[in-house]
Amino acid sequence: MADKIHAAERTRQAIAAAESGDIEDARTLLAEALTLDPDYEPAWLWFAAVADDEGEQKFCLERAQTINPLGAATQGLANLKVVEPKFPAELRKIIDPPPPQFTSGYADDRRAERRRRIFV
Repeated sequence: MADKIHAAERTRQAIAAAESGDIEDARTLLAEALTLDPDYEPAWLWFAAVADDEGEQKFCLERAQTINPLGAATQGLANLKVVEPKFPAELRKIIDPPPPQFTSGYADDRRAERRRRIFV
């Protein structure tokens, strides 16, 4: 629940930034909101509003529609049928998370640790 509250606050800050013309800051704040709560529909809708192009707009609207099939995104998607969706780079961490950073020998270390617990 706290993540949803923080996502809402970041979205409010992003709206203020967008309305003052600071689109880059708005995108950053919306990315933070969606990192906190990837299912926060208003942040997806606002990200679509500040999208760099129609591909980003379609991607964000599709995500919003997945969350709320009867919501506002449906109308916006009707105009983007032939557009190929592309995700905004700011959202790469929540859409395509990087693989975990394993050190070499990780599996061997885990096996050795398990054996120590079994035989101790």
